[in-house]
Amino acid sequence: MAQTGLCYDADEYQRERYRRVLALSDEMMGLSGGVPVDAISCSFNLLKEYATPKLDVRGVVFNDRREILLSQEKCDCCWSLPGGWTDVGLTPMECVVKEVWEEAGLTVKPVRMLMMLDYRNWNYPPSNLPIYKLFVLCEASSADLDAYKGHSAFDIIDCAFFAQNAIPPLSTGRTSLKQLERLFEYYDNPEKECIID
Repeated sequence: MAQTGLCYDADEYQRERYRRVLALSDEMMGLSGGVPVDAISCSFNLLKEYATPKLDVRGVVFNDRREILLSQEKCDCCWSLPGGWTDVGLTPMECVVKEVWEEAGLTVKPVRMLMMLDYRNWNYPPSNLPIYKLFVLCEASSADLDAYKGHSAFDIIDCAFFAQNAIPPLSTGRTSLKQLERLFEYYDNPEKECIID
């Protein structure tokens, strides 16, 4: 709220109040998390504009054995759906295609949006950024799926397909078990309506 007020309010008295609210929130976060106030303000107060959520896109690829494609992240050695932040100049669907190719080495076609979720309701650990997560069902050719042997990239150790009862440890800030459970429901019921939460 203070960030938005600093963006739009020209009254210097109000601006000073907004700056104080920011400082107080930094102090409260620092006290609760044992983090220096300077580190908090550096990560929270980066934008000098209206605060809006970032958009994270995730490609949802199933094979015909009811297995879902996951990528193993180098940063924590845990697994997630292939994806990442959207890029300026590309549509969300173009970003999904790009992310699946970069992380999994698989050429896909986006089919439809399955879920648009608020990170706060579906992921852990808490983030200092407001994030919306877009999950897009993608198709790959049968030949590509049958021949798929995994893939690695600069930030990815490996990629593989997993059955619902064999999900490996997840990079929960990227993909949660609760999200995967919902996505398997789409495999079983392709007409299931989009979840927006």
